[in-house]
Parts: sequence; structure tokens; C-alpha cells
Amino acid sequence: MKGLVYLALNRMIEDKYGLGEWEDLLVECRPLSNGIYITAEDYSDDELFKMLDFLSKKLNISEPELQRKFGQYLFSYFSKRYPQVYEGRNFKSSLMTLDQIFNRETRKIISGPKTFGFRFEEVSNSTVKIFFASKYGVIHIERGVIEEMAKYFNESYTIDFFETKDNGQVFDEIKIEIRRG
Repeated sequence: MKGLVYLALNRMIEDKYGLGEWEDLLVECRPLSNGIYITAEDYSDDELFKMLDFLSKKLNISEPELQRKFGQYLFSYFSKRYPQVYEGRNFKSSLMTLDQIFNRETRKIISGPKTFGFRFEEVSNSTVKIFFASKYGVIHIERGVIEEMAKYFNESYTIDFFETKDNGQVFDEIKIEIRRG
């Protein structure tokens, strides 16, 4: 993952739990980066999930809930830092282009991000399915990103999560129905 993700995690921990929690995390997790991140650099995905696991235990917050909170913070951090990415978009168009927003658009800002496996299906004018492949099962981070994105666009929605298989590949499936009026 790009340093941008780690910088968001660092900021979230300091903002919500204090600088001491970030320092404890660095001492305990001993990341290869020593906790020094550059926005455009690549860092091990394992490092991020080790940090989230440690923080979950230390703060006595379930890992899914912490990942969800991080997803919310990540979208907020990204949208404030790069508002041009969302100009002229709405909730549905942003959902349908999540891959482009977090991969292609990010490439315009920082070069060479690692991409994730997104696939989309537009079921109707108000329903979108997102399929996401990741070895970490980051569905809770995804949920947080979607929740914060809906707030950003002032949209109401319902959401369902499933795990599906396609040609032996496991996907997190997210079904989102946007409620109008």
C-alpha cells in the first residue's frame, strides 16, 4: 500500500487516541519503515494489518469496528486532501468508479499505486454491486469508505455484504441500494 494510507492511519490514531498510542504502536509493531512514510512510496500491506490488529487489541475495539472507523477516516482524509477527485461526481458514479478513484486517479497524484481487484455490476438505476478481491478480507474498511462517501454526497442507502466465489477467487460482494427522495 502507498504511504498515503499509512499517513491517514497515523493521523487517525493521533487525532482520535493521542500521539502516545501511535508511539506505542510503533514500539510494539516495529514496522520495517520505522513509522516514517512518504505519500508516494509502497509499503507492505502486512505492516498495515499488523498495526490494525495491535491497535484493536490495545484499545479493546473489535478489529472489524476499527477497520470500519479507519475506512471512514481514510475517505475523509483522501477527499479533503484531493477534493478534485470528486468534483462533478455523485455517490453512484463514485461507487461505480471506486477502482478508478483509488487507482487511476491516485496515479495522477502519485505514481504506481498497487491496485486491488474491483469489479462492478449496475443492477438498476439505484442498485450497484461491487466485488472486491483482497487477501486480507478488507470488507470492513470498504464499508467505512462507503459510509463516509455517502455522507460526503449526502445520500441515503442500504448495504448488504456477502462473500462470493468466482473461478476459485474469493470476493467480498457489496450490494448498495441508493434511496432517493
